Amino acid sequence: MSFMVISVVVMMFTVSPLLAVVALLTVPISFGLISLVMKKSQPQFKAQWKITSELIMATLKRVLLVMQLSRRMGKK
Repeated sequence: MSFMVISVVVMMFTVSPLLAVVALLTVPISFGLISLVMKKSQPQFKAQWKITSELIMATLKRVLLVMQLSRRMGKK
């Protein structure tokens, strides 16, 4: 695996040194920005999922209640 990465980097510098430098600088910077965005957005996603799960549970409770009532009404 590491041999493959090294050979790709060597080939990049062989083809175009400037493009290789740009690519090797861009990748870590983009990973850093992505991790920053993820850290900021994670609490918002958790809050959204909490609200969504509460809505789903409320809907399921209503559906079960309607099913129970319809069974009771059908028995009478």
